[in-house]
Amino acid sequence: MHDLVPRGLSPHDGHAPRGHPGASRDEAAQRRVRGAVDRWRREANEQTAAAFAPDLVASRSRDNAHLDLSHAWEPKPLGHASGSASTRRLPEGPAEREDPWSKDTTPGERIIDRIDTYFEAWNEPDASQRRALLERCVNAEAELLDPTGRFRGLDGLRDRIGAFHQSAPGARVVKSTGNDQHNGFVRYGWNIVDPQGATVLEGIDVAELDSDGSLLRVVMFFGPLPSPDG
Repeated sequence: MHDLVPRGLSPHDGHAPRGHPGASRDEAAQRRVRGAVDRWRREANEQTAAAFAPDLVASRSRDNAHLDLSHAWEPKPLGHASGSASTRRLPEGPAEREDPWSKDTTPGERIIDRIDTYFEAWNEPDASQRRALLERCVNAEAELLDPTGRFRGLDGLRDRIGAFHQSAPGARVVKSTGNDQHNGFVRYGWNIVDPQGATVLEGIDVAELDSDGSLLRVVMFFGPLPSPDG
């Protein structure tokens, strides 16, 4: 797992020293987060291979029949018709705050606010508050695509983020760059950090914006860009 630690840092930098009462707790938390990241990477590799080399996937499935990763990212079925209680706007909470787009903001400031709120949603453990935050920053018909699958609508995004919290307790997604935007699209970088603040995965999002600047489609890429020779 040391390959997930930022270059130049020891896996134990900034943590309790070995033998310290807190060291075992720190290491256990790191192992949980890094284990979750490893699972995400394996599933992402399988998804990519499924599109281009189905025979390879079948072979790997036979070799790893004891692994069951499907539950990690599969959203729970909604089971409600559109307009039911589960999809109505919450009467109280963050969703009902005054929209910062309403006055005295430039388009650039509005996009920054939407993306900052999106990161708040990723780091919100409470499902109802998370959905309320998503209502402030993403289109109701938004779609999230990452190497593990597609997730649609406010409830789909809420559940996808909830699976992240279940798989990697204590981990956070933090923005690592500014925004680069043009013609209704924006890109920015992010890091997943463990409970001690060590980066365990980096990536970028490329997002399409709707007419009011809310996120309409977000495409996540895991890890750094590959070298030219693959």
